[in-house]
Order: sequence, then C-alpha cells, then structure tokens
Amino acid sequence: MITKDGSGVGSLRYVRGPHSFVGTLNIMASKDGIYLPYIYYALQNVCFETYRTGQAIPHIYFRDYGKEAIYCPAYNDQKRLANGLELIDAKIGIEKAVLQNLQSAKASLISEMFI
Repeated sequence: MITKDGSGVGSLRYVRGPHSFVGTLNIMASKDGIYLPYIYYALQNVCFETYRTGQAIPHIYFRDYGKEAIYCPAYNDQKRLANGLELIDAKIGIEKAVLQNLQSAKASLISEMFI
C-alpha cells in the first residue's frame, strides 16, 4: 500500500491476505515473475517527495511515480533478497523491544534511587 493523500503521503506498508482499503491508499498486486515483498523493499528507495503536489492536502499520483524504474532480478533472487531483508527487519524489531525494556528498567531504577 502507498499512501497517496494526506500527511503520510508516500509512506509504504506491506500487508498479506485480504484487506479493505480506504480511498487515500493505492495498492499494488504482483504479476507473474514478481515477488511483491521485493517490490516493497525496492520502493523504499523511491523518493516519493519528488512527486508530491498540493499545498493544504498533499497528493502523489501513480501516473507520476509509476514511471520509476526498479531493477528486478530473477524471481528466486528477488525472493532471496526480500527474505533476507525481512529477517533484518525482524531483528531490528527485536532490538527495539529490548532497548525499550532496558530504558524502562533504567527509568524504574533511577526513580527508586530518589524516593
């Protein structure tokens, strides 16, 4: 999904399975030979700000950013690369949770010191 209207214009989300979408989102579906998670990661390198129009309510249009060229290796390579990036994202999520727990523990210990 790509947010096409509003303050989050150009932000990306990857979802699996059936979903309902609001009118402020564009969705992409993959063609044969294209691994959609790979496209998701490739689109994270697109500067959607370049395609932003509008003042009060910003917009981006597929007719503009749809011209972006994305390198697509063979399907198996797309899948291998995307799976590797998914593992890295999962590790980042784990590390963020650990950091948040450590910060919470630190705050608790500091508050106990000054009671």
